[in-house]
Amino acid sequence: MDHGIREKWDARYASEDYVYGEEPLALLVDFAHLLPAAGHALDVACGEGRNAVFLAGRGLETLALDISAVGLRKTQQLAARRGVSMRVSLTDLERHPLPAGPFDAIVCAHYHQRTLCEPITAALAPGGLLVMELHTVQNLAHHPRPSRPFLVEHNELLTWFPALRLVHYQELVQQPSKHAVAQLVARQPA
Repeated sequence: MDHGIREKWDARYASEDYVYGEEPLALLVDFAHLLPAAGHALDVACGEGRNAVFLAGRGLETLALDISAVGLRKTQQLAARRGVSMRVSLTDLERHPLPAGPFDAIVCAHYHQRTLCEPITAALAPGGLLVMELHTVQNLAHHPRPSRPFLVEHNELLTWFPALRLVHYQELVQQPSKHAVAQLVARQPA
């Protein structure tokens, strides 16, 4: 495990507050009607768990992965407060493979690792839903972070999952935070 990266995220999540809040990604909420009523879900690089807890709260058996033990501890605390159970796994996704699945839903919010495209596609069950949001290069006009290597170009995210069926794609500047993001919702063919 890359201890430098782990220490960075452990320090970021050390506060009592939830850095990105406790509510799930708006994109996930907007497309929650497409989630199955039961099945397995995966939250890739879950951070403090807001999306994983949402998935578990909808009745999905959820696995949350992250490199930060502090983030995973806060994920478990949030799940306990919301009265849901789920599994967490301390995982360095640059060194360890994605769990094989199959998963009926996969969420990846603000974690840029292009080498996960094929494993994510392979891990999705037939009919499985992928919800992904990443910052775009346009974000640098408003914020210095994330830095250039962690941003996608205009329409780049559309090329990452060619085997999936596109449900939704949008690039926008979110208000009032002025974060420029690309949003993708796609489904594994049945």
